[in-house]
Parts: sequence; C-alpha cells; structure tokens
Amino acid sequence: MSKPIALYALDANLDIEECCQNANYWGANTLILSPDLYNEPELPSLLEKYNLSLWLNISVLNNPDYLIGEPSRQAITNLKRPAKTDWCHFVCPSDRVYLNHLESEIEQYLEEMSPTIVSLDFLRQFVSWQGKAFEQIEAQDLEYGCFCSNCLQNFSISDHYTNQAQAQIEAGELSSDYANWRSQKILDIAQHLTQLIRKLSPKSKLVLNTLPWPDGVLNHASTQLAGQNKTELALLFDAMCPVAFTHLMPQDMQEKARVMQTISDETHLPIFYGLQVSHWRAKNQISNNQFEAELKQNLALSKHGLVIYNYDELNCSPEKATILKRHLNPEIHY
Repeated sequence: MSKPIALYALDANLDIEECCQNANYWGANTLILSPDLYNEPELPSLLEKYNLSLWLNISVLNNPDYLIGEPSRQAITNLKRPAKTDWCHFVCPSDRVYLNHLESEIEQYLEEMSPTIVSLDFLRQFVSWQGKAFEQIEAQDLEYGCFCSNCLQNFSISDHYTNQAQAQIEAGELSSDYANWRSQKILDIAQHLTQLIRKLSPKSKLVLNTLPWPDGVLNHASTQLAGQNKTELALLFDAMCPVAFTHLMPQDMQEKARVMQTISDETHLPIFYGLQVSHWRAKNQISNNQFEAELKQNLALSKHGLVIYNYDELNCSPEKATILKRHLNPEIHY
C-alpha cells in the first residue's frame, strides 16, 4: 500500500459510513477502528468503497474494562499504589490469566478481519508522568511498575535476582537488575504476541507503539522504567510508531525532528510520525496554526507513515479538518 495516513477512530458507537467518507475526504487512507466494529457486516464493503485500509490497534497492558471485573490483577507501582491514572489502568505483566484472555481476544479479532497493519500499544510497564508537559517532567518524579507480589516473586527466582537488587527494592531505590528483568518480561510478551499475530495474519505489517522518548531521555526512562528496550523489540516488528502527543515532546519543531530521528537510529526501522489534533488530556490547546505547522513538518519528514489522533477531535474542529484536507487531499470534492 502507499504510505499510511492513519486516523484513530476508536468510538465503538460512531457512524461507520460517515467516518469512512470523512476520512477519505480529508485525505486519510487508513482507519484505526475499535475491534467492536469488526463484526459490522457493512464494514468490509465501506472500506473498499472509500479506498481505506484497516489498522488494528491492540492495547496490551492498559485495560481498564478488564480490571473492572478483575481488580486483583492490577499492576502496582514503586510507591505501592495501583498502577493507574484517570485514563489508563495497567494489568500486571506477569499475570498469565490475563495474557491468555488477551490472546483469545486477538484470535477473535483476526478471525473476523484481516487488517493491513496490527499495532501493539501499551506494550510496556506502567509509567506515570503526572500529566505534566515534557519540559516539566523530572526523572525522579516518574512513578512506575510493576511491584506486585507476583512480579517480585517471579523476579526472586530468575537469573536477574541479586541480594543487592532485593535491598534496593526494599529501600525504594531503582534497581538495574530488576529493571532488566522488567524489560525482559515485556520482551517475552512481545515475542509471544508477535508470533501469534504473524501466524494468524501473516500479511499484516506489525507496528510497535512506543513512548516518544529516545533511550537517553529522562535517565533512560523508556528502558529502565517502562521496560521498552527498543533495540531488542525492534527485531520483532516491521515499524515503530512513537506515540508523539504534542505535550510529551519538546515544543521546538527541530528538536522534535531530532527526537524522531534518534528513535529511528536506535531501532533501524521505519518510523510512523504522530499528529495530535487537540489536547484531550492536557489543559493547553493546540492552535490551528500549530496544528498546520506540525502537519507540514510531519508530512515532510515522515517517509513511512503518519498517524493522526483522532477522528472525534477532528470531527469537532472543522477548521483543522479543512487544514488537513488542504494538505492531504485538495482535489476531491463531494
């Protein structure tokens, strides 16, 4: 397919035809839809009618709905608190019952549809930056997981375990040995899920959504805290998609470009750029001018693909929808 211009549209109650028509009109060629819509009988014909590809995004360890019924499977942070914020609730990565549940869901999704792209999202340990913008985040303020009894028990019988690590954990200090074990846990899950997906949907391109931080940023937070060793994970995927929300990135455009290039250099994989329409998790808004400037830069730099967050916000902003269409699809008119 041509370079993906993908639009997140995860509302399970949206009007599918209207969404497909708008996406095509604005210039997108790929939709990231809720799997709840996969059993809609008209979906395949609508995707074909509007020349759209399907992208399946799988949230791996962030699963608030699951935790409503299984609260005991919640991950625990280094501060001994449930690993959650107002918008994400993490499951313990050592919980085999949950992983079996997730595998069954993936099998069901891929029985119903054959997406062009499958991405694994929240394939990492829990990290909370307290909703702060990039320039305000301090490495020592980051809260992370998982420190539940299940993870600590599994660590204690692993090759990574040392008495020093145990003492550091008990003292509330960062343990590099435990960090390496937590990274290995993420890598193990990635190996298992990518093998399953390639077996069920061999033509799908596999993408990993990552934190938008190179390894050296915030005292190696992406590897040491989030457990996303991008160099090793890259061997399992076809492309990387840093979740480049505006407030999680440097605000200087050229610095953003350097960050994305560094991630590309670390992984040696194609990089999908991200474009945020509006801050739905931050108070400061993205102006139309900033949106257009970021769109133009991303189109110039993103050789492999662009992901737009998201359809609902774009649908509520006719000005930004017009900007998007002007740059992506100026010729088409309905």
